[in-house]
Order: sequence, then C-alpha cells, then structure tokens
Amino acid sequence: MFAAVPALAQPAAPTPAPAQAQQERKRFDIPAGPASAALNRFSSQAGVEIVYPFDAVASHSVGAVSGTMTAREALGRLLQTLPLGIASDNGRMITLRARQTAAVGATATPVSQTEIVVTGPRSALDRAIEAERGADNLTNVVSAEDVGQFADQNVAESLQRLPGVTVGRSEGEGRSVSVRGLPSQFTAVTIDGVRLGTSNGDTASVSLDSVSGEQLQQIEITKSVLPSQDADTIGGAINLRTLSAFTGRENMQIRVDGYYGEVVDKLGEQVSANLTRRFFEDRLGLGVSLAYSRRPIQGTEIEGDAGLDGVVALEGDGPEYLRHNEVIQVTETGERTRWNASANLEFRPSEGAELFLRGTYSRLRDDDLSFQDIWVIENSEDDKILEVRPGGGLFDDVENERRMFFQNITDQIASLSTGGSLSIGGWDLGVQGDWSLSRFSNPNALRGRFRAEELLVDLDSDRDGFNLTPAVGDDGDGGDPFDPGSYQFNQLLYVQEQRRDEIWGARLDLGRDAGFLGANGRIDLGARARWRTKSNDREEFTGNPRNFGVRRTMEDTDLFDIAGPGYAGFFPTADAGYALFLEARDALLATNPAYQREDLSASGDYSVGEDVFAGYAQLTISQTDRLRIVTGLRVEQTRSDSQGYFTEFDGSGRGPDGVANSGEIRDLGTVSNEYTNWFPGLHLRWEPADDVVVRGSWNRGIQRPDFNDRVNRMRVQFATDDPDNRDLFAGNPYLDPLTADSFDFSAAWYPNRGTALQAAMFFKRIDNFFFDFSGDGSDLSLLPLRLPDGVGTDFESIETTLNGETAKVFGVELSWTQAYADLPGILSGLFTQTNVTWADSESTANVRAGEVFALPGQRDLVGNASLGWEDDGLSLRVSANYRGKALVVLAGNVEEDVFDRPTVQVDFNLRYDLTDSLRLYFDAANLNNARDIEYYRGESGGLFYTNAAFGRTFKLGLRAQF
Repeated sequence: MFAAVPALAQPAAPTPAPAQAQQERKRFDIPAGPASAALNRFSSQAGVEIVYPFDAVASHSVGAVSGTMTAREALGRLLQTLPLGIASDNGRMITLRARQTAAVGATATPVSQTEIVVTGPRSALDRAIEAERGADNLTNVVSAEDVGQFADQNVAESLQRLPGVTVGRSEGEGRSVSVRGLPSQFTAVTIDGVRLGTSNGDTASVSLDSVSGEQLQQIEITKSVLPSQDADTIGGAINLRTLSAFTGRENMQIRVDGYYGEVVDKLGEQVSANLTRRFFEDRLGLGVSLAYSRRPIQGTEIEGDAGLDGVVALEGDGPEYLRHNEVIQVTETGERTRWNASANLEFRPSEGAELFLRGTYSRLRDDDLSFQDIWVIENSEDDKILEVRPGGGLFDDVENERRMFFQNITDQIASLSTGGSLSIGGWDLGVQGDWSLSRFSNPNALRGRFRAEELLVDLDSDRDGFNLTPAVGDDGDGGDPFDPGSYQFNQLLYVQEQRRDEIWGARLDLGRDAGFLGANGRIDLGARARWRTKSNDREEFTGNPRNFGVRRTMEDTDLFDIAGPGYAGFFPTADAGYALFLEARDALLATNPAYQREDLSASGDYSVGEDVFAGYAQLTISQTDRLRIVTGLRVEQTRSDSQGYFTEFDGSGRGPDGVANSGEIRDLGTVSNEYTNWFPGLHLRWEPADDVVVRGSWNRGIQRPDFNDRVNRMRVQFATDDPDNRDLFAGNPYLDPLTADSFDFSAAWYPNRGTALQAAMFFKRIDNFFFDFSGDGSDLSLLPLRLPDGVGTDFESIETTLNGETAKVFGVELSWTQAYADLPGILSGLFTQTNVTWADSESTANVRAGEVFALPGQRDLVGNASLGWEDDGLSLRVSANYRGKALVVLAGNVEEDVFDRPTVQVDFNLRYDLTDSLRLYFDAANLNNARDIEYYRGESGGLFYTNAAFGRTFKLGLRAQF
C-alpha cells in the first residue's frame, strides 16, 4: 500500500497518459467546500484511487462540481483553483503533484510533501462513506475490497456489518438478509438491476449463499426508496453490481483458499479468478469472474417444533405442565460445492452512448445426510404419564424413530440483461430487457425410518434444549432403546422435487436536466414491467419395506454412535444405510403400486403467477447547492393467480376406509387477484455545513404475499384410528398485500477524513401485515379460508398464513466509522466501525383480539462492532455481530408463541501483502461458537423450539494480482 509513496518524490511527468483516463460519463455531485473533502468525494464518485499532497491543499477550497461528465472532466474543474496538476493516471489511480515553476534549463527540485494514498481496508471505508454521503436517499455501500475484508463465506455475510442489517443462517452459513430487523422477504434483491427470484419453497426471501463476493464490484443497500425504484422494498433494496472494465484499471486476480471446519474436521478449498480488459481505444470493456469452492459441513440441531401439550400425572389431581409433543436431535453432515461465473460486456462508441450485455450464473450443490433422532412423547397419555414437572417428566409408551435422510440438492440462479443508454438533445435515455431464473432440484431424496416402541423416558427441557434418559418401557416388557434389534426398518420415503422461479423484465427510463428546477434540477420518467411465474412439482413415495420382503432391523447393519443430550444414539453407517434404502426403494417400486403418496404429491404441486406493470414521474429540485428535493409518484398494477389442490388422507396416505391412496384429491382451480396502488414519495437532502448532511423522507411501499403462503391449496390430515380427528394445513390465496408508509430522518457528520457519525430515526405504519397462524379448529369462522363444497368444518387445529390488522415500527439507528490516523506511532493504524439499531413495534390481529404484540419477524436490537489495524501491508480486524430477540411464530395461544433468542457472533481476519501483487489471507468465523436458538414462550422461562450449531470455521489463502 505504501510502496508507491517514494516514487511520488520524482519529478512529475510533463503530460499524463490520456489512454488510461476514465472514459465513463457519470453523474458527479461534489459540493463547494474544503479541497481535501472534494477530492475524496471525487475519488468515491469516480471509482478511482487518488494520491495527492495534503499540505498543498490544506488551506484551499473549491467550487461545486455537478452534472454528467467523465472523471477527467470533473477532476479538471476541481483543479482549476488548486496548485495541483496530474502527474499520472493509470485508469485506477490518479496521482496529483504540486505545480512548480523553474527557469529554462534548471532542474526541478522535489519538494517535501505529505502524500495521501487512498487504498487498503480504510480506503474501502472511505469510498463507502463518500458514496453514502452523496446519495439522494439513505444508502449503505460495501465496496469490492471490503467484501473480502471480513471472515465472510458468501455475499449474505458480507452485508451483515452494515447498520440495521442481519443475516438468517442455514447449515452454519449466511443465507438471507433482513434490514432494520424486518422479515427478510421485505428486502428485494437485484443483480445489475435484474430482479432475482428465489428457489426457496417456504419464503420469498432470496438466498444469497450461492453468490460469491468475487463476482462483485460493489453492493448497495437502499433504505428509503425513490419513486424511480420498485415499491416492494419496505425493508430495503439490495443491488449487486458485477465487475466492470470501466471502473478501475485493467487487471487480473487469482485467489486460492483452504478451508477447515472445526466440527466436521475436514478441509475444503476455494479458487477464483477475475479479469478486466478494455479494447479498441477503451471503447469496449470486458469484465469476467469465475469462482469455485467446496466446503464440508457438519453440525447439530435440536428441534421441538411439533408443538406443546398441557399434561398432568396419572393421579390427575396434580398441576398441569407444558410438555413437548416431540423432541428431536439432528446431526447434519455433507458437502456444499459452489460454481460462480459472471461476464459484463460494455461498448461505449461515443460520449454519452453505451450498450451492454451482462450475465451471471451461480450453482450450489448441497450433498446432505442428516441423522434424525426423534422421540415421540405425545403417545404417552393418561396412565402412561408417570410424573410431570416444569419442562418434562417421566413418560411411558414413547416411540423413538431414528431416520437417515439422503439429499443431493442443486440450487441455481442465472440472470441475463441487455440494453443501453444514450444522451441526445439534452435527454438521457435508458432501456433494459432482462431475465432471471432460480431453480431448485432434489431428484433422488431417500429417507429411511427405524422405530422402537413402548419406551420409558425421563425428559427435562428448558429454553436451550433438552436432556433425556431412556429405558425399557411397559414395566420391563416394552422396547429396549439400547438394543439395535428393537429398531425395525418400517418406512421408506422417496422424493423427487423440482422448483423454479422465472422473471422477465423490461424498463424504459427518460430524463433530462431542468434548469427551472435549479442548477442540479432534473426530470425523470419511466415505465417498468415484470412477469413472474413460480411452480413446484413434487412426487412423493412412501411405504413399509417389511410388507414387501425387506424385513430388517438396525441389528442387521453396520452401526456407529452419535452422542445425544444425555444418551448415545446408534445409527447405520452412511454406506450401509444408503445401500439398504436403495434395495428397499427398488423392491417397493417393483411390487407396490400404492407406494406413491398421491396426497403429498398433489399437495406439493402448485403454480403461482405475478405480473407487475409500473410507471413513475420524478422531479429533482435543487435551487441551491446545499438543498436538494426529490419528489414524485409511482403507480403499480399487480395481477396474480394461484393454483393448487385439496387433499384429505391420514398420516400414512390412506383414506377413511384404511386403503392406501383412497382419500380425496380435488383440483381447487385458480384464484386470481388484481389491484392497483399509488406510491408517492418525498426526499430531502440538506447540507447545513460543509461536513454535515441531513436527510428526511416519506414514501409508501408494498409487500406482496409470499408465493408459498398464498398458494391455493389445502391439506387435511386425520388420525388413522379416528377419521373425525382432523387437522387443516392451508395456503391463503385471499391474502391482501401489505402496505406501509415509511418516514426516515437522518443526520450525518463528517468532521474529517476517515470519520463519519450518523444518527437516523425511522417509523413505519404497516397495514395488513402477514403472520403464520397456528391455532384451534374453532377459529375457522374467523379465517378467510374457503373449503370445497361438502368438506366438513370440524378440525382439531389449523395452520395457515393470515393478514394482521395494523403494525407500527419505530427505530433509531446509530453508526460511527473512525480512522485514528492522528494518533502517535503504531496507534495511527487503528480504525473502528460501530453501528446499532433499536426497534420497537406493535401489531394487532383478529385471531388474538385485544392483544398487542411485536410485529412477527421484527428484531428489537441489531448491532455490529469491529476493531481493525493496518500498516505497511498488514491488516487485522476483529468483528462482532449481534442479533436481538424477535417474535417468529404467532400461535393461537400465548404459550406457543415462538421467539428467536439474541445471539452474538465474533469473527477475525488478517490480510498481509507479501509483495505488491501477492496477498495472504486468514479468516476465522464464529470464534465464540455461537448458536441459533428459537424457543416457545412457555409458562416460566420458556421451552426450546430449535437450537442449531455448526461450530468455528477457518480459511487460509493467497491472492495474486497482475
């Protein structure tokens, strides 16, 4: 980083190299003020590093520079009143030198100068600060360099350091992103402006764990949305920008990493390469990125998500306590392999003209094997309940199911966009056509079950987990939990599933500068269209292998032990289990025509469509250099449809007559909906002083229901021994869209280079919010569900998704970024980043009339803190991420409400430049071995819902740059 400084003492070159100058026309907005602040802002907005003698400009100020121009033009305007000239420009770094006058024939004498070099982790912070500072609305930015500065495993984790951002995890990795504690599906994700869908089956949130940071130039999060942006971004909008040859100098990078997981105790690897090149006198640019990684995984999770039940001891006169219906320990093992590629081809034939073709592809292969140890406690009833106490008791007649689940999942995301821009006759015209596809494939999932019955268990549960001691049940005549021969192989599940989410889009944008609105006034108009279809095709087969010649117990296989909470559970080895399951599958397919579960196959099939047509008008009013107002109106028309099935079977796929596949299946047809919404917006940006920026905004937004939530499907499941004991699981195609009015106010202070302090307040009024409902069958009359003709209305329980009434969210967001360059000696290399977001919410729903509760999914507190140090090519950073409490599930009764427990994760990373072109990396993630825990509210202290842990991970690697 500092190797370039001595070279700056040489005499300046007489003329810069114009071939390396920035040719891209960009919109610059640099207010009048101190020269150093203006040059730093230019560096950020131009996307180049800049080196200049600070002493030469310390007492100088410059006028405002605003408008659309090349970087060289903008810099030229800044230098008109400064004693600086361009010494060199290689396309990525511009070096400025103090102008010197000498007699003809005299030798120029170098002058001692204090140089400022914008590079390294602190330069990434500086560029992000300047990009956020210049934005019309509240925006956070992660530069390409900062994406790799933390111990992050994918793009989702790179975002968790930003104010108000939290990450949802899966198998120990970041997967989805939420902003200001709102549910992740409230955040829209685009890549180069192309809307991405999701292959998730149960949520609209986009999975970012398949996207590599090596593909990206920059990540932007918008928290207050302009009229020119899509309205379905109540939480925020994330835009991933891929590599461009016109941003920075031409280069090639190669990175190689080794990975180690503490729990799995195996090695993995990652390889990536980036290339940017310009051709034909810098008119044609190509940016290409390729990445591959392989990560072994292993972790444990305990689950109690089958609900709670109030029970008393056999005497019947003691107190009633809540007890889990099931407690489960899951051990996940497997391997995650990623392939990523992106290409960005840009052609700029003349000033103000551009054509582009951009494409991205990400593929995640998840080879997964889970060992599921399930204790079915709810079978213990009446005189089999020997003792009860808070969180547990002594229960007879318990079943233990030990399952092995093999899955080979492929998750793919592809995007393609083409278009261009043209400035002609004072107008700026932009057009784009785009396509994206998310695909999920699970072609050969196999799950086998071994079951032992009539067991005795002593169970204790609390908010964090459970402890269980098993024994022989039924007064010594029942099953033996320590005898492999007691575990019969009595079920095989075989699943084939395909899911796809395809989006086509088109947009037209037209704008021009408008002098009557001020020096930086502007008019923008536009139209957008989006056509989206999501479908799921599932085939499920289930049967008892014992009925078709495969009569085995665990005693007949090779076994190994997995430690459980209070006991050791034995399982077949992976090879032995898979071979047995394949044998059973082939036998069942050959001899059992009823092997297919027609009920679950039908209930898993659906198709949902959503088309959105939008237009907007936006004005930028800037009568002074210090005040800018952006206001406008957006309209969006939505057309949606949903198709699915009604099924009624018992838990084994039999009808009321006990015959396989004899239950009821009906096509529920298609439910269509159409609505139009108007979205006004007002944004103010004011600079009361050169180092202060104040923003205020109001805008209206929308969130359409998750596809999975509004699928037109219903599944009724009844007890095998009692067909009148029925439970209903339903989608809700009659969900209304959620709408929200958002108010934001923020003030930011930039007292000196490397320092930024910001305080923000936000308030959201949300109507028709969504929540997952789990309640009593008697609540049916309160629900908008419409059963098919002739279907009985008596249910024990109902699970669906509902609209709430009104919710209010109020929050405060504070952030502080500080570089300590003025401290003496080694301390001058310190820098810190800290941010915290507090949020408070209230909501109501008719199913819990009279109650006020937190908005489901809203976290009360999120925060980040990092401490770093860099000097002479060495960079160290330790960081912590905090996620606060959130209501996850709103149940029919208070005791079964589910909350996400607060958690903290600590990471560490090191970067060291071995040479000017070779960098060493070391990352350590989750050093404190944090767990993700959800729990029922319960009676006193709560009872666990889920508890997942995947341990610490470490990476060591090298990056070469040419």
